[in-house]
Amino acid sequence: DIMLRRSIGVRVTYVGDERCALVAAGPLGHTGMALAEAQIVGPGARLLTLPEPGRWLLELRCPRGAARPEPAVLDVPPQAAEWSAHVMMAPP
Repeated sequence: DIMLRRSIGVRVTYVGDERCALVAAGPLGHTGMALAEAQIVGPGARLLTLPEPGRWLLELRCPRGAARPEPAVLDVPPQAAEWSAHVMMAPP
């Protein structure tokens, strides 16, 4: 039998341009990669649903182009069922 993991909900406190989409790609170092776009759940709050733990590269997709988030990578531990993070838009 193949055991499938439940997805991991990452609650993100976000500081930056609210028009920007927060996107994660990963997990890094695995043969297959996935993209996940965070849902806006309120001012300064996003919910990112990741299919598995690991290192996820973050990107901000804004109306004027991509912006660099800080941190640029989220490390979600293998045992996590939920996780939280604080992400800021880096100054240009």
